[in-house]
Amino acid sequence: MRNDKFDAHLRSGNGTGRRDGVDRHPEKQQGWARNLKFAIFYLAVGVVLFLANQFAKQPRGEGTSAMRS
Repeated sequence: MRNDKFDAHLRSGNGTGRRDGVDRHPEKQQGWARNLKFAIFYLAVGVVLFLANQFAKQPRGEGTSAMRS
């Protein structure tokens, strides 16, 4: 299988095609890695907040309502 856009053989991964500009510019690669770390962090925070919200909606068991009275 070939990808005409990048002119590379996709199945073997031999890398004989053109390289994109990321390899030639390490500062862009570092910025990309930093942005990826931020994205993963914010995704994890979002998941934790979502789960906390879902657990807050769960009704409490019968044992806890007796303690309120």
